[in-house]
Amino acid sequence: MVTGAMSMLPEPMNAPSPTRPRVGGIVVTYFPDAGFGARLAVIVRETNPVLVIDNSADENARAPLRVLGAQPGTRLVENPKNAGIGTALNQAIRALRAEGLE
Repeated sequence: MVTGAMSMLPEPMNAPSPTRPRVGGIVVTYFPDAGFGARLAVIVRETNPVLVIDNSADENARAPLRVLGAQPGTRLVENPKNAGIGTALNQAIRALRAEGLE
């Protein structure tokens, strides 16, 4: 690991701009691992909101996701069953478009 690598990252790109459309992010999960929260934090710095569509349909898997989904810039959608990657992506795209995002 490189010490100080995080300080070399560019500033977040999610600030509104008259020349850049507002863009939302999508992450589909299915029993995410313990490192998911750290990866999600990086994504949230680049786009806002980030929709996390969870296909796990398992209370033990969802408990940590609910904590992450309550963080600023992140929203959790819990599917009642594994809807599949395509359905989950389409679900998120519809939600972002309904908010006027790309």
